[in-house]
Amino acid sequence: MTSLLALFTALVPLAQDPPPAKAPAAADVVVLRSGEELHGTVLIDTKDYLQIQMGSDTVIGMARSEVVEVRKGAAPVPAAPAAEQEEASPAAAPVLASRDEWFVLHDGEGRCVGTLHATLRGPEPDGSAGIRLAEEWDFVTERGRTQVTRLETLAEDGTPSTCFYHERTQHPGERHPRDERLVRGTYAEGVLKVVRTTDKGSEHREYSVGPGLAFPLHLHELLRQRPGLTGSQGARVVYDSATEELIQRPYRADVRRRVEIDGRQIDVREASVGVGPAARAEWIDGNGRVVRREVSGPALVAVRAARDVAEAMVERQAKAYPAAVQREAEGRFSFWLPNPIWRFDADQEPGQVSATAPIYEASACAMLLDQFSPATHLATAADGVERWLRAVCRGFELRARGPVEVRGQSGFAVEGAYQRSLGGRQVRCEVLVIVLRARDERLIALCFAAPANDFDALRPDFDRMVESLELHPAAVAAEARPGRRKLVPGTR
Repeated sequence: MTSLLALFTALVPLAQDPPPAKAPAAADVVVLRSGEELHGTVLIDTKDYLQIQMGSDTVIGMARSEVVEVRKGAAPVPAAPAAEQEEASPAAAPVLASRDEWFVLHDGEGRCVGTLHATLRGPEPDGSAGIRLAEEWDFVTERGRTQVTRLETLAEDGTPSTCFYHERTQHPGERHPRDERLVRGTYAEGVLKVVRTTDKGSEHREYSVGPGLAFPLHLHELLRQRPGLTGSQGARVVYDSATEELIQRPYRADVRRRVEIDGRQIDVREASVGVGPAARAEWIDGNGRVVRREVSGPALVAVRAARDVAEAMVERQAKAYPAAVQREAEGRFSFWLPNPIWRFDADQEPGQVSATAPIYEASACAMLLDQFSPATHLATAADGVERWLRAVCRGFELRARGPVEVRGQSGFAVEGAYQRSLGGRQVRCEVLVIVLRARDERLIALCFAAPANDFDALRPDFDRMVESLELHPAAVAAEARPGRRKLVPGTR
C-alpha cells in the first residue's frame, strides 16, 4: 500500500494566462499514535471509530484508540510542488523498520519441531532498491523434514513487485528431497504473472487484478508496524504464493489482550488475517516485536527466541510448551485451544474436557450429557441445562435461548447471566451453553463462562474452540499423531 502521507491533489497549470489562484480547501487533520498525519475529510468520528476520506476514492477506517488528535479544517489540502505540477510525484513507500528475528516452532502437542528466520531489509539509502521481506522455515513432521523459502520484493513506492516460494521435503530414509515446488510471481501495471514449477514441469498463469494487490508478508508487516496505514480492520486482495490463491482476505489489527509470556503478564496487540479457524493471529508487544505467531492455527506456532536457543530446543526435541489439543479420556471427542491464554485443566474427568483462562477467570468445557437418552430432543436437553444453570449459578437470569447451527449441525443454545464471588467481591458473569448431538447420537454440551466485562472479548476464542470440536472417534485418534494437520506455511 502506498503511504497515505504521500497522497495529494496535483495542480495542473494552464498553458496561458491562468486565472487567479483560489485559496486551497481546508482539510481535516488526523494525528495517529505512530506520529503520522492524515489529511482529508473526516466522515465518522465516534468514541470507538473514526473514518477519513482522502482523495476521491480512498477511505480509511480505524479504531479511535489509534488517534491522538483530530483537527477540523486545520490545514490546506497538500499540493504538488510547483516544479512537479504537470505530474504527481510517485508515492513514497511506508517506512518499515528493518529486522532480523528468529522463532522456535512448536506443534499442537507442545513439541519444538523447527525454526523460523524472518528478515526485512528496507530501501537502500541511495534509493537504489525497494523493500525485501524473506522467511526461512525448517521443521519436521511425520512426512519428514520440510524447508520453505519465502521472498517478496516491493518497488520504491511500496507497490508489490515479485514473490517467490520454494518448498522441499526430505522423507525419512531418503537422501534427496522430493515433493519440491517452486512458485514465482511478478506484478506490474495491474497484471500478475505466475510460474509454477514441479518435477512434472512448469505452468504459466496470468491474472488481471488491477491496482491494490498485496503480498501476504508485506500485509502482515504493515499490520505489525503501520496499522494506521491499513486501518484497524478491512480486507485486501492478496496473492499468496504458498497456497497459490488470489483471494480477498479480511484483517484486523486492533484487538488488545492481557497475556502471560514467560511467566509474566504483558499487554499485547493482536493482529490477524482471515476469519474463523483459518485466521492467523500474531501478538505484538509494546515495543512492536512479535512474541507469538500462528502459522497453521494452534497446530504450528512460532514463538520468538534467540537463534541458538531455538536451535538447541529443536535439537533436544523439547516438549517445552503446553499442548493445544486435548482428547477426552476415552477418545470420544476433542478440541483445540485457540491460544495460550487458555490452559487445559490438569485433571480431566471421563466424559469431559475443560479449560480455563486464569488471567480473566473464564472457563470453557465440552461434556457428554449422559443423563439424557440419545432420543432426547435438543430443546428438551436445553430445558435440563437451564434448570442446572438456575441451580448452580447464583441469581441466574435467562437472556436468550433457541436453535443455532454449528458447522452445519443443528444445536440449541442457552445464554444467561449470574453473580459470582471473585477476590472477595461480587462480579456479574455471563454464560453460554450449546447442546449438540455427537456422532453416536449422545448429547454433548459446550459451555463458556466469563466475567461480563471480558465476555465479548473472549467470545471469539470460544467460537474457535467450537469450530475445532472433533466428534468422530477415528479423527480424534488420528490427532494424536504429529503432523496430521497441515503444517506447511500457508496451507490448510
